[in-house]
Amino acid sequence: MLKEVLKSIVISQQEWLKPELNETYGAVYYYTGSAYVSWNGGGAGSRYVPPMQGFMMAPGTAGTMNLTNAHRTHNGASGYYKESEIEEGTIILQAGNAAFMDELYIILNENATSDFDLAFDAWKLISGESYVSQIFSFTGDKMLSIDQRPACEQIPVGFRCGESGSYSISLKENSTPGKVWIEDKETNILHDLSQGAYSFGYSPIDPDNRFILHLNSLGTSPGTMSPLNIHVYNSEDKLYVNASNQSILQIRIYNLHGTEVMRINGNRAEKMEIGMEMQPGVYFVRVTTDIGTETEKIYLN
Repeated sequence: MLKEVLKSIVISQQEWLKPELNETYGAVYYYTGSAYVSWNGGGAGSRYVPPMQGFMMAPGTAGTMNLTNAHRTHNGASGYYKESEIEEGTIILQAGNAAFMDELYIILNENATSDFDLAFDAWKLISGESYVSQIFSFTGDKMLSIDQRPACEQIPVGFRCGESGSYSISLKENSTPGKVWIEDKETNILHDLSQGAYSFGYSPIDPDNRFILHLNSLGTSPGTMSPLNIHVYNSEDKLYVNASNQSILQIRIYNLHGTEVMRINGNRAEKMEIGMEMQPGVYFVRVTTDIGTETEKIYLN
């Protein structure tokens, strides 16, 4: 439905000054050749549209967009979409690998709401390129590339890519007074992003809503995750899983690059013994029970 209201426009022989227009038309979107960037009071795009630069809008309703000479400026005339401007209260997350890095802009703004605000937010436009990593936040079940909202403690964050592999989420910018943590619901890990990037294995069949961003203005940890007390170990080419009175629903095994190499139906057993005829190396065992999911690392000699 979003694509039906997108309007592609090319500005010729003028530049466009954005601030007066966002309340009526919303964010501006640019296609970089492989993915999309956006701007709406912040973002990886720019408020200035140079001559001959194409851009898109996703207004709340259909209509006609009117530009006048009052919207012209000589700022930003030397190239295409520009580097973003960092506002106070901004958190920028980067996600991806060596092939491609994507960005999510979160701006704490007391004038915004936690729902989609045309004047503040921007939708996440999904690239069709399989190698493109894509990070976004959620408002309900809708994905955002720019998320402006009042101060809060948790923000649901998603990740998507068309290729399995090893990826990371890092903190590019934090102009808020506190720290931020990323929670991986698949591995049950809580990571302080101020200490460095969080690395994780990924498969395209993983759920989009895998992460939660935790904010704390006091800079104190939001607490450690509650482990499910699942015991995983290997011995003589066999994998042993003890779910401690939980029902095992599924076991998935990944190599170090995040590629799934085995999937087993748990049949609601509490203990399982699995043959592992694999190459020596590091593997991740993701166990899903009727209570939750936990991931353990094993080493095959």
